Amino acid sequence: MVLNPKFEDFIGQGMVSFSYDDGAMNNYDLGIPLHEEYNLPATFNIITSIVDGTLEQGAKAFALDYFGMPITRAQIIEMSNLGYEIAAHTHTHPIQHRQGRFLSDYTAEEVLYEYTTANGLLRKWGIPRIEGFAVPGSKWTPTIADLAKPHYRYVRSLGNRSVIPYPPTDPYNLPSFFVGGTTSVKVIKAKIDEAISQKKWLIIMMHGLTKQTGNVQEYLYSTERLEQIFQYIASKPEEQLLAVNQQDALRFITNLGDFVVDKISLSLSGKTLKATGFDEYNNPVPTTRGFNPKWSVVNGDVTLTTNSDGSASVLGKGTIRVKDANNRKIYSKRNVNVVS
Repeated sequence: MVLNPKFEDFIGQGMVSFSYDDGAMNNYDLGIPLHEEYNLPATFNIITSIVDGTLEQGAKAFALDYFGMPITRAQIIEMSNLGYEIAAHTHTHPIQHRQGRFLSDYTAEEVLYEYTTANGLLRKWGIPRIEGFAVPGSKWTPTIADLAKPHYRYVRSLGNRSVIPYPPTDPYNLPSFFVGGTTSVKVIKAKIDEAISQKKWLIIMMHGLTKQTGNVQEYLYSTERLEQIFQYIASKPEEQLLAVNQQDALRFITNLGDFVVDKISLSLSGKTLKATGFDEYNNPVPTTRGFNPKWSVVNGDVTLTTNSDGSASVLGKGTIRVKDANNRKIYSKRNVNVVS
């Protein structure tokens, strides 16, 4: 399991994120073991229509040799449970050589279909948090960004391949640095050094992985070279360079902390009252990030005992208020009547 950094670990140093597009099985087979070995977070941007597909479906999706077998639902769930960010990359991956059009050529209704279908399937498969979207073919437009805002906290593009300042110029147009089959380790190290020296955020955008060494075709990258990059990152003190997934990095540099709570849902099971926090995109707040509800009795005849897991044991009838105990932010409040 990857140990993702927390907000307290971010002190304004440079950051680096690995962002894998499409959902090739080689990301799971070859990428995850390396990320686990070096404890490096990553974001995997999934095309939902090809998940659990065949080799033929993977090839048809891109007309490229690199893709191979698509990833499976079970693998996506495992990656999420291991702490890796799962983000959306549309449902059908509109690209010109496959469908004659890019996402940038789609109508608003067609773009929204791609967003809502991809998000719906990822949630159905058990992915709790979907904060980001990666544009297919990096064909970003202002319309794509505007339509994404009700559904995502950020949009990753290719842009000018620059490192990202704190705070970002536009979270709905986050530039990334494309790494292809012939990109040298030296070039990537120089880009990492740039992020460190300028105290900015570098997103490294990749696709498939291979055990082949040296230069390979455009949408593959050698695991031999990737490990050299990982070793270079591991050699840097955390005070200089923080490896982080995209959703966490964006929250850190926009001062949103470890999580955002927009609303709190309360549920009563027997005498136990539980609070679940949700952000503005209806993603549940992970308890591992430090969400500890703070309970108080507003009125009524209620006996309230806070449990170690963050729930509350209640007895009596009255109104309970819950808010987050972290005073960094102000969270919404919900009242509930509890009857013994």
